[in-house]
Amino acid sequence: MKLRYICALCTIILSFQPLFSQNLENIGDSKPFQINGGLSSRLVFYNSHGIDSRRDPFAYILGGNMNLAFYGFSLPFSFTYSNQGGNFGQPFNQFGISPTYKWATLHAGYRNISYSSLTLNGHQILGAGFDINPKKLRASFMYGRLRRAVPLQPIDTVSLDTLQNDFIPVAPEPVYQRKGWGAKIGYGDDTNFIDLILFKGSDDASSLPSDSSANSPSAAENAVVGINIRQRFFEKFTFFFEGAISGYTSDRALEGNDSLQLTALQKLVKPFIGLNNSSNFYGAVKTGLNYSTSKFSVRTQYDRIAPDYQSMGAYFFNNDVESFSIVPTFYLFKSKVNVSSSLRVQRDNLQNKKLFTTRRVSPRINVSINPSYKYGIDIGYQNMTTSQKSGILEVTDSTGMRMSNPGLTLMGRLNFTDSSKTQSINLFLNRFSLNDRNEFTAPFSEYTALIANLSYVLYFIKSGIGLNASATSNRLENFSGSTNNIGFSVGASKSFFENKMNINTTSSINFSAFGNSGNLSLGINYTPNQKHNLNFQTVYTSSNQASGRFSEFNGFFEYRYSF
Repeated sequence: MKLRYICALCTIILSFQPLFSQNLENIGDSKPFQINGGLSSRLVFYNSHGIDSRRDPFAYILGGNMNLAFYGFSLPFSFTYSNQGGNFGQPFNQFGISPTYKWATLHAGYRNISYSSLTLNGHQILGAGFDINPKKLRASFMYGRLRRAVPLQPIDTVSLDTLQNDFIPVAPEPVYQRKGWGAKIGYGDDTNFIDLILFKGSDDASSLPSDSSANSPSAAENAVVGINIRQRFFEKFTFFFEGAISGYTSDRALEGNDSLQLTALQKLVKPFIGLNNSSNFYGAVKTGLNYSTSKFSVRTQYDRIAPDYQSMGAYFFNNDVESFSIVPTFYLFKSKVNVSSSLRVQRDNLQNKKLFTTRRVSPRINVSINPSYKYGIDIGYQNMTTSQKSGILEVTDSTGMRMSNPGLTLMGRLNFTDSSKTQSINLFLNRFSLNDRNEFTAPFSEYTALIANLSYVLYFIKSGIGLNASATSNRLENFSGSTNNIGFSVGASKSFFENKMNINTTSSINFSAFGNSGNLSLGINYTPNQKHNLNFQTVYTSSNQASGRFSEFNGFFEYRYSF
């Protein structure tokens, strides 16, 4: 049954391939051959005194990208090679190519592919695929490895020296190799379209040796059917909808069960996945409406992601959540005053399986006033109120949570410019706190923080000399008392050889109740022409804390060549 569905899908997609030859009529109008790209190499060095080294003393990174264009065909290549690839200092390398010719693109090697946020979303594959978009047809297909197999790595014998160094090796959990394929077919353009999506992923139970598979989790299987719609109408409204049904079998080794009662939507997934007593189905939807004019815009969105919703085509989902948001924006006085705001209401425990139900309400407003280039001010306020209601357990006075995180931000700027120099003064203030309405936890959870920063920048146009200075103050008040941190920074830069070379240096120092620290940095950047660039950066850090004194030296030398 599965093979018949896959063959039918491939037949539909491949039936459009004859269209590929239609664009070859204009091949003579293209330039015969073009090549561009770049190569880079970076040498990183590190040294420390007073603490254990946090990295290797030397490392190197080689990278590059190249695009070959041949009679309208585009062949992009990229690679990365480094000796910082793993816990054992093994190098890593990744190669990928996505050649493009007009409305057709092929993928091969390591690629990050996305079909929608609920199905295949930015997951890296090692495999192949294609995207075709003749006129308003939209079709894509991919197949490849989603995850490599990792066998069991046994724990080394714990020696006396190991215990004295406070390091006990831990064996990582073995994982199966995971492969997947996906297909998308739709109609439309970037403004108005509808896409139907199918994604399938599965673990290969034979990809691990017997000693690893005995300690590994169960091999799983996943199939996701999704739809993605965007429609613009009346020139000012945009409607969007994204939905998906995910079927997930946690243990493929269990005996199949075809007697499961399925809904009409779940039956769409059934042909692509083996069902047994470890199988579950999850749904997710994201939808909203946008309205936009030159003076006003508003965006509304509703999301509902079922508990435990997952897809092997995405790395992470914030599931078991339902939310509604509205985001209005005003452009006033010829856009010299902009007011943006939002309100988001969210809850979890959609199936009442958690101990408590958590609700969050998050209002935000920001006012930006820019009468002229010379001065302006931004004022922002935001808050997030979190509260809990009874779930499986009843909320009591001592266990209930109700707290808010109000925050106020103020940013002001002044700019002065004449024929010889430019000057700017910037002020940043941020006050935020946590207010707890639970009398049992409030004495230990409440806090107030204040951050203030004042900076000044001066640049002499003719000489290419730049000077800057800043002062920062942080204050935190909580149940243990108050702490203050004060920091100062000064820097300078100078351009040479008609701005082809730039030398910059910065020195900073920080004072706190826990100790003092400072750093000194030096950077040299040289770009003799558009093809070559050399960059040298070093940072020396010194810290004198209650736990001891240490220093670190970081730096790198980098060369880039563009062609």
